[in-house]
Amino acid sequence: MTFTIPRFMRLLLSACALASLCFSVFFVYRLVTQNRIITANTTQYAQENAQYVSTQIEHFTQQAKNIVQLAANQLTKNSNADFVTSLLTTKPIFLSGLGVIKSTPENNVAGWYFVERNDAQELVAISPEDLPTSVYSWINQAKDASMLTDVVDPVTGMRSWLTAQKITSDNNQELIIFATISTAHIKHLLSLLSTKEGGVWIITDEQGSPLVYPALVDFMAHSTKNLGLPEPLQQSIGTMLENHNTLSFDSHSQSWIITAPLPSLKAQLIGLFAVQQTIKGSIFMRHTSMAAVVSLALFCMFVLLIWFSRNVITIGCLWSVSIIATLIFSVALGCLWYIADKYPYNKVPLNTVNIRDKVSLYQFLDSINQSTPVESSSPLVSAEFIQRYLNFRYKKGRYVPTGIFITSLSFEKPHQIEIAGYVWQRYFDQIHDSISRGFLFPQAVTDPTIEEVSRSKQGNVETIIWQVNVLLNQQISYRNYPFDIKNINIQLWHRDFNDVITFVPDLDSYLPGANLNMPELSPQALLPGWYPIDTYFAYNIINRPTNFGNYAYGPFGIYQSTPTSSIPELSFMLTLKRNLLETMITELLPLFVIALLLFVLLITDRQQGYVNVITGASAIFFGTIVAHLKFREKIPPQEVAYFEIFFLIMYVFNALVLAISLLNLFETKLTLITYKNNIISHILYWPTLLVSIFLITLYYLY
Repeated sequence: MTFTIPRFMRLLLSACALASLCFSVFFVYRLVTQNRIITANTTQYAQENAQYVSTQIEHFTQQAKNIVQLAANQLTKNSNADFVTSLLTTKPIFLSGLGVIKSTPENNVAGWYFVERNDAQELVAISPEDLPTSVYSWINQAKDASMLTDVVDPVTGMRSWLTAQKITSDNNQELIIFATISTAHIKHLLSLLSTKEGGVWIITDEQGSPLVYPALVDFMAHSTKNLGLPEPLQQSIGTMLENHNTLSFDSHSQSWIITAPLPSLKAQLIGLFAVQQTIKGSIFMRHTSMAAVVSLALFCMFVLLIWFSRNVITIGCLWSVSIIATLIFSVALGCLWYIADKYPYNKVPLNTVNIRDKVSLYQFLDSINQSTPVESSSPLVSAEFIQRYLNFRYKKGRYVPTGIFITSLSFEKPHQIEIAGYVWQRYFDQIHDSISRGFLFPQAVTDPTIEEVSRSKQGNVETIIWQVNVLLNQQISYRNYPFDIKNINIQLWHRDFNDVITFVPDLDSYLPGANLNMPELSPQALLPGWYPIDTYFAYNIINRPTNFGNYAYGPFGIYQSTPTSSIPELSFMLTLKRNLLETMITELLPLFVIALLLFVLLITDRQQGYVNVITGASAIFFGTIVAHLKFREKIPPQEVAYFEIFFLIMYVFNALVLAISLLNLFETKLTLITYKNNIISHILYWPTLLVSIFLITLYYLY
């Protein structure tokens, strides 16, 4: 039997094809435009941030020059030894040292130097032997207070920038006043100005050789730690500076390279902005990409139907349409899965404050203390706030610096994880004398294994390291399985419930510059079936409805109770993404075999007979149940996951195949079933199955 399609149907199909093509072009245009906007905004932000950081460094170096100038003006009027030493002890915290030496040392004491050394600030009497000839000559030549030069500090042995001015005092003695800023101070400043989104900062000389840089991790991968800059990266920086470029893309590190001048240091500021961190996928990109795929799939289908309508329709033609339609929706389904994987939907926990850098930490502490004005949430913090943040303010309260390092993580049950790793805390003398040592995991299912492995004392700081192994409860959704993102929340409480102690992330324990490579997680961490995409600390303000029995009775009732409202709770957040290839093979293979067996049963029903058809359908049905039950072991009972719908579709198709096969065997008068031995059902089987899965995918993943 053959038939043709009416003309008005062909016109309608042509109109639908044109409309779907227009929609496809529109969505692709939006994708390209949005990607350009994201790239432009990212590079603009990177350039503005680099300029801002260079301005802040210049601000501090200019302050160093001003301090030297101010000290010089005062010492020209009074060079008495007591006045000199009292003047030096007014040194601001951002300077490594402030000193005065005689231009021509003739006595045992060449001068005085108030310098930061051994976690304290000391007033050091400088003897001539402390100043090697080369260093002394260098300082003596540094007469221009506008010049800062790189040198090794003769007292601390640290590489520092020095600015100096030579004066004649009131007693006609030639003096040199100098101020130093060590590379350690510059690194601290750079770490304060660095965020995970903001990039990693390096200071190089004018030729591109590194002067101040963190222990970088090669962005190109393998997480190989370098003591210096990777050679290809250094070559890229050198080429940029030689060509006077301010923005470049380095293919080796997969990052933007931004430069900004540091005239006072006669150096260059280099910013590295990793692409995978700055150009992130969004829900807009996900939705627009999926809309483009749907439009293109519909366009292909309409074109196929137009071709189909222009031919004399035969069984062979129908089979061609069926095969091509199956391929179209298979490719479209694969594209949807690729988009869902590239632009994952990560539902960020509500009512949490993310801590990714020192500024966000200090701002949060300010907000809960209400003792000082809180800077706005802008990533560009004013110089006054930066100078205040440089002074480790959290040491002044009942704050305990706490760090974590995860070595393995596994899912024991859908809502339970087992982690192993290390937790450490730092306690300061006097500030933490009355605070007991230790912590607990409030989410622990069983008694955790917490074993102290190290306790050391350096200066006035006690550091304790524990090895931990614990099973934790988690609130995790599996709705989009296997395209789900897992936000692991590891909560840490102080062990004493009768004391209000705040844990703060020990950000200084992690290598500067490693924040782009998740330093809280071991590069060799065992994460079976998963790989990490983000790590950070976070705070959640909790209001505990109980004081855990910590109250005291007096003659007239309760007179003392431990406050439990508005307690900032520190959490370590780990975002995981499923190993999609492994999961897809494991879950899709049984489903494909079930679908294939149903199709074989459908096309061989005449040869099988009643008994074999019923037996085969029953066997496939029970096989589907077994696979489904095995799948359910991975999913919480109250949730219906995306892939679980595939099993429900298989149940429906199992029933349909059984019903259609029996009707065909009973030779019912339904033409759609009996025509050419049930050929229409054979032709529609795979397209119908793929369209069903395609629509379910859009419902769950769009």
